Amino acid sequence: MPKVPQKAEKEKEEVKWTAEVIKQKILTDQRWLERAVVAIYERQTEREQDLFITEDFNERGFNNVDCRTGAFMAQWIQKGNRLSGKWIKIAQKIMPKYANQLAAIANGKEMQNA
Repeated sequence: MPKVPQKAEKEKEEVKWTAEVIKQKILTDQRWLERAVVAIYERQTEREQDLFITEDFNERGFNNVDCRTGAFMAQWIQKGNRLSGKWIKIAQKIMPKYANQLAAIANGKEMQNA
């Protein structure tokens, strides 16, 4: 009876990012925090980005409360600046609530600009 060949290499295991891991990363690593702000901002529609508002209540991007602050920070970061001082604290306060969206992005389950 012929032997069934075994895989020479194990398949790469996909990393599954959870919301809890994302929260921990954005609270302890400034690069993760800044990337998270920009990633959520990029999920806003172009009109929402331009007007610093939330029009579409679609569970994508910043909510109505955070849209002005989030857009301001994201545009600041996109210009090559870093968050500092009170802005780091503000971002750390608001970004954990977006951990599920960030996990979906990190796991490739959703396009950023759908």
